[in-house]
Amino acid sequence: MSLTFYYVPMSTSSITEAVLAELDILCDRVQLSIADGDTRKPDFLKVNPNGRVPAIVHEGTAIGEA
Repeated sequence: MSLTFYYVPMSTSSITEAVLAELDILCDRVQLSIADGDTRKPDFLKVNPNGRVPAIVHEGTAIGEA
């Protein structure tokens, strides 16, 4: 299973991070910085065009906030 979790520490990403930990789901983690503009960079906007975290890419399918 391929899962990539995009997050910003101390944000709403913390809830998703806790769920992944509780379910013992292994994933690649990509830490972003809002202050550095990481959520507005073209690479991340391909994952979530809204520029928001958390975001997950599961088996090549991007899942943004709902």
